[in-house]
Amino acid sequence: NFLLEELVEKDWRCILEEEHKASWPADAYSFLPLNMGERVVNYLKENWVVEAGAAKEFLEAIFPETLKTPLGTWIVAIRSLGEIDYREELQKLTTPTLILWGEQDVVTGPEDQKQVKSAFRSASAATGTTAIYKTYVELPGVGHTRKPGHNFHWAAHKMVAADIHNFMRNQTVPGA
Repeated sequence: NFLLEELVEKDWRCILEEEHKASWPADAYSFLPLNMGERVVNYLKENWVVEAGAAKEFLEAIFPETLKTPLGTWIVAIRSLGEIDYREELQKLTTPTLILWGEQDVVTGPEDQKQVKSAFRSASAATGTTAIYKTYVELPGVGHTRKPGHNFHWAAHKMVAADIHNFMRNQTVPGA
């Protein structure tokens, strides 16, 4: 996982150890990105709190909150993506499930999506529970089409809300 290996273990760890004289990983959990310096702040602004087509005002409003999320939250969330295997627990799934992602998602890319689909197909077969997958391929834009990424719901909130609403009422989603 590039987020864990490159961003967390190399970049953020070096910043904490060299610039803040912090002990890794013990001290890392309480640090805020806001206090890690301009490089981290700029990285998050340019690479994390982004989505083509999302309202600029919305991104500007959530950015300060992102900087206040303790680094430990990021570390644990990123590590858990690769370390926790829920396939056995999914075999007990009895709740209909809707799984959404954007075509240009670099956080949960095609291989991750393939694993998720496989796990939920297996769970659905075991329990008879519905699992619907929808990949947002294109979002309408002004004079062009945007390719949705990891935060596609920021740019297509009405479309995503409508899909969730349809799923909750009818267990169907147009285009899924």
